[in-house]
Amino acid sequence: MQLLKLVFLCHGWMLGLYGRRLIHDPIEAWKYGPVIPSLYHAVKQYGGTYITEPVEGRRENLKPDQERLIDEVFGVYGDWSGPELSHLTHKAGSPWCRAIEKGGRGRRISDTDIKNYYGRRAHQANSCAPDARL
Repeated sequence: MQLLKLVFLCHGWMLGLYGRRLIHDPIEAWKYGPVIPSLYHAVKQYGGTYITEPVEGRRENLKPDQERLIDEVFGVYGDWSGPELSHLTHKAGSPWCRAIEKGGRGRRISDTDIKNYYGRRAHQANSCAPDARL
């Protein structure tokens, strides 16, 4: 669960800060938050244990700004547990929450909703809002 949420957060912050996607796979609203189904299926055999092998899948060539953003997201959220990250992604007004409101579990979470949400969070952080993270 932790990996799924961290990848989602990286994608969200990339959209919110730079207006560009980090990943190209669809993201869906599942019970415990946003899930990238292709990533979930690649790691589900590990359950709640550590992932001990490289994950098979498409490899993207990351640009320096993408690598910096990933490092920053992991620096802020990397020690959070899966359940803590799930709780974070369930906040009112979050992209997950909006998808649930529009159609329930399994609904695709739009990049527009993700971009708008993390764009607002980035703006709050630049305004020194007390609850802004990243």
